[in-house]
Amino acid sequence: MLVLSYPLDRIDFRPWARSILAVESLEDLHLRPDPIPFVNYVGRLNYYKNLLGDNFAAVVDQYLELASFVAPLFDGINLRQNVPSFRCHLAGAGSASDFHRDGDPEYRITPGVINGWLPLTPVGGRNSLYIESEPGSEDYRPVSLQPGEILIFDAYHLKHGSYANDTRSTRVSFDFRFLPKNPARARELGIVATEPSDRKPRVDHD
Repeated sequence: MLVLSYPLDRIDFRPWARSILAVESLEDLHLRPDPIPFVNYVGRLNYYKNLLGDNFAAVVDQYLELASFVAPLFDGINLRQNVPSFRCHLAGAGSASDFHRDGDPEYRITPGVINGWLPLTPVGGRNSLYIESEPGSEDYRPVSLQPGEILIFDAYHLKHGSYANDTRSTRVSFDFRFLPKNPARARELGIVATEPSDRKPRVDHD
């Protein structure tokens, strides 16, 4: 895993996200009255993440600049997502993501893909993403980041997910996948994890 700082003066998704979600503070999204009736918590999460995804065209240039900022670490990258995956982990509510590996067969992710995880709010503890230190260890620890930082990690091999958010702060974040043009650099930087020896190899379906 690797944490990078990027220039917030040039790449800042927060004003856009506040405008789209109609809140003064992203951390207080859970206090916003529901704009429509929701059957359950999952419906509420999906509404907000779809709202961000559907309006992403307004900040796509910043997204490409972010990719250009990450690319030199790997002698270039190939983005696997034109629109990243958004998450809104609401304070006082359940998990935003069950624990999983992106390399599990049902996700059909290409081997060698690396993840970038970028919070638009301060994260740490139960409003954050939990990641195991090595494949199969299940010793999950929360990631602590501030806006202006991005986590680069091997979500393909490392199990990750979230718990119920018992903090007073909502987490708004997005993640995206890319293929490094120089995979050896990812290994040199300690980003690529090792497949557990007791896991059987599988045929990938992209």
